[in-house]
Amino acid sequence: YQQGSENMKMIILLLIALLQQQCVGERVSENERVRLWHENGNVWPPNWQDDTPEYREAMAKREAEIMSIPGADERWENWMQFVQGYMLPRFTEQGFDVVRVPPSIHAKLKK
Repeated sequence: YQQGSENMKMIILLLIALLQQQCVGERVSENERVRLWHENGNVWPPNWQDDTPEYREAMAKREAEIMSIPGADERWENWMQFVQGYMLPRFTEQGFDVVRVPPSIHAKLKK
């Protein structure tokens, strides 16, 4: 009984190893992924909104700043926030504004 159980464990481990190799083997290289991304009509930075030259310049500076962060985790967190900010629609020239809420709306929000 124990011999059969050991054989079954070996078969299962072998199948898992083969499946992992198959999945990893089907991945495209980073260069191939980027090429396919561009072939699908994607561009960076995104151009679906009308950006002012000043906004584009500010975002390019921010991108360079983020890419110079030495720590991978910190760089990733900043990159995710940067990209989300780039992809969200902007309703003002800066992308956001701090404004005073009219008292009538503020009163409704407090209820």
